[in-house]
Amino acid sequence: MPCLLGWVAAVNDFSLASGVLFAVQFFWQFPHFIAISWIRDEEYKNAKFKMMPGKNKSNFAPILSVIFTILMIVTSIIPFFYEIMYFEISKYAFLLIIFLGLFFLLKSFKFLNSQNDSSAKKVLLFSYIYLPIVQILYVIDKFLLQ
Repeated sequence: MPCLLGWVAAVNDFSLASGVLFAVQFFWQFPHFIAISWIRDEEYKNAKFKMMPGKNKSNFAPILSVIFTILMIVTSIIPFFYEIMYFEISKYAFLLIIFLGLFFLLKSFKFLNSQNDSSAKKVLLFSYIYLPIVQILYVIDKFLLQ
């Protein structure tokens, strides 16, 4: 939401660009918080917090992580395919985002296959890396890579 509001405030236009910035963060939050709730499942139970994707829910949480990671990757590269006012990315940024996204997807698939705390921690760690790098790439690409 902050990126969406910031874009609209700066450009005075609600467009596909602001929607993309919002959607990337929206889809990113699911694998991020699924990993947190998986790792801290016992702590949430002890505190009487009900978390949707817990460890006892078969493949539900890891499958959601994979699905939302795919949606996040697709959303992240939309600016390459559409000329959006003030917001296009070069082929270099596109390739870097694809590389980062596929690495994130690999971590999500490993979480789906192993369903343990170690793989959930790797999803969580890479979620901390993915979002800032993609957002920095959007900015750097605008001024340096095009």
